[in-house]
Amino acid sequence: MKAVHCPIDTSLNFTQANKLIRELKPGTLAVPQPYTIPPPAHAHRTDLVIDQESRYVISITRGEVVSLAVKRHSAKVILSPSLADSLMSSEVRPGIYLATVTASLHVKDNQYYIKELPEEILPKKRRLSNADDALKSLRYEWGALDVDSFVKKLRQEGITDAKVERNSNGHIIHLQEEDTLIQVEDKSTHIYCEAADHQLRLKLRNILMQCLNSF
Repeated sequence: MKAVHCPIDTSLNFTQANKLIRELKPGTLAVPQPYTIPPPAHAHRTDLVIDQESRYVISITRGEVVSLAVKRHSAKVILSPSLADSLMSSEVRPGIYLATVTASLHVKDNQYYIKELPEEILPKKRRLSNADDALKSLRYEWGALDVDSFVKKLRQEGITDAKVERNSNGHIIHLQEEDTLIQVEDKSTHIYCEAADHQLRLKLRNILMQCLNSF
């Protein structure tokens, strides 16, 4: 199964969008819930919806996390010796090491190969003379978010109105003055910021990143 992400141009009307979807022939289609029902003022206009016939349609509401019907498969991949020599691993737990890879994937005769990127593909500004300096400047976050540490860090940064509620999936943190909702689950964190304040979004992102493990 192949998953293809095809954003629909918002300038298209429903007739054009349905035509595009028919041409793509997706097995599963995920669309915002309002696109699956006629507008309240024109309940009889069934032409103002995304066609749901002959395909599996998942309607998504704001803030919802859905599971798509995409099966995962594993395959053996051959790593080129030169790329393997350039990897720098970090110990994240006793006996567990991680390393990030930026490379090109080659597929031939059902064999998978990961090779170094050609020099001409790398942006000039990223071509540093010292590869070690480039790797040392990178930082990768991982692990679950500690809610108590996050709220403490918010207070240190001047956000003192955080209210924490626990639910079946994790925690919900409400920042009233900032009109922001933060949903913390075991494997994901979602921030819904209603205010059109780019600096606030960056501030919350940076605070969250500081509360995660990194290597």
